[in-house]
Amino acid sequence: MPSDKPERGRFLLSDFIALGIALVLAFAIWMTYNLSSSYSGVLQCDVVALCQMEGYSDRSRQAARLVARCETGGFDLLGQRLLGIPKVEVLFDENDLVKLSPTRFCVTASSLDSYSHAIFTDAIRVEHFVTDTLFFDFPQAEYLKLPVHLVSEISFRPQYTACGPVALTPDSVLVYGPEEQLAGLSCVNTRPLVLEDLESDAIGNVDLERQGNLTYSKASTQYRLTVCRFVEETLDLPVKVTGLPSDNALSVYPSRATVVMRLRFPYDEASLEGLSVTVSFEQFENGRSGKCTGTLSDTPPDLISYEITPDVFNCVAYEGNRRP
Repeated sequence: MPSDKPERGRFLLSDFIALGIALVLAFAIWMTYNLSSSYSGVLQCDVVALCQMEGYSDRSRQAARLVARCETGGFDLLGQRLLGIPKVEVLFDENDLVKLSPTRFCVTASSLDSYSHAIFTDAIRVEHFVTDTLFFDFPQAEYLKLPVHLVSEISFRPQYTACGPVALTPDSVLVYGPEEQLAGLSCVNTRPLVLEDLESDAIGNVDLERQGNLTYSKASTQYRLTVCRFVEETLDLPVKVTGLPSDNALSVYPSRATVVMRLRFPYDEASLEGLSVTVSFEQFENGRSGKCTGTLSDTPPDLISYEITPDVFNCVAYEGNRRP
């Protein structure tokens, strides 16, 4: 009667499959271990230079080949052989670009050290650069340096207001493009910024509004707005004349003014003592209408803004003690 047990010394198909899987797993583990180890090898990449220089394009015309000996993992070395030489964009500081001709620049090896992480990765340590100098061509371009104009709609909670204008960083940008398009520009607008019910400082970034095919040196600007709580004080102040010659006199009507001041809360009440509204005799002489505007004689340290009523004063001049 035949036995169902397999004969000794004979391998079944399942045994070959199990052996194959074991060999594949062993090879994968061995390969992973070796590729994860650190090696010293040569890496290459094509570097495209980016830089914000007045009068030049923000991107180099061509890439420069960089060769460096690096300490890195086997995966990086294998990846370059399989995938080819990568291209990277590196933002260089203008001071690190040495000008050789009107459009030709170079970056020396002494400056390249500070860009090693941007060129490669943090996992790769550059032992030394085989390429000692990178050469780039930056095409010259028509450009204008224009102020940034913030387009905004800002509201505050009751008894809160801005302690000053919105600060922009940068407050101007370089705009590149055809001369006929640049000629009609006076500023660069931001995209609309909406801030509502503010009671604390606001800081953030807002994109610039693009126009046609123009290129900007910055894509956005940072805004910062200081917000504070305020109180209003209304004062009745005398009107005085400044810059009055000794042989002249100036009568101002009315002789007193109402000033509404917004002050940071809390504020020093003593700083409001002795204030007055002043009218400049020089402004009166330079004008022909006999009307002058008034200003506050001093600026209290907690003052945010103020309004004077009336906003225009009637002035009449006369010599010595002879009144008109």
